[in-house]
Amino acid sequence: MGFLLAAPSAQAQQPKIDSATIARANKPILRAGELIGVLATTGIGLALDQTLRNRIHDPHDRLGRTAADFGNAVGSGFVYPALLALAVGGKAVRSQGLYGVSSRALKSALLAGAAVFPVKIIM
Repeated sequence: MGFLLAAPSAQAQQPKIDSATIARANKPILRAGELIGVLATTGIGLALDQTLRNRIHDPHDRLGRTAADFGNAVGSGFVYPALLALAVGGKAVRSQGLYGVSSRALKSALLAGAAVFPVKIIM
């Protein structure tokens, strides 16, 4: 009975430390160039927001209406099913790259949609 108390821990319980794990741990979440790009894109979007909204909602501007209709159609019924199909397909063909990218994109799209939905309801 005493030998059970002194049993060594199972190998699966030990964390795997290798060069890839260390490299990931030391990688910054957001690099300076990415941060500048995100801030610049956000700033440009905010600066052009009212102009774009006026153009899209102008009933006489055919290009704006067409762009809005296309964006609504693609954004509503195409993005989530396409990303889900890619993730399932990647898992089915055992492609770690396809599965990883598509599942992260799907999670990101769902998170962004969930974050924006309450704002759209309020506005």
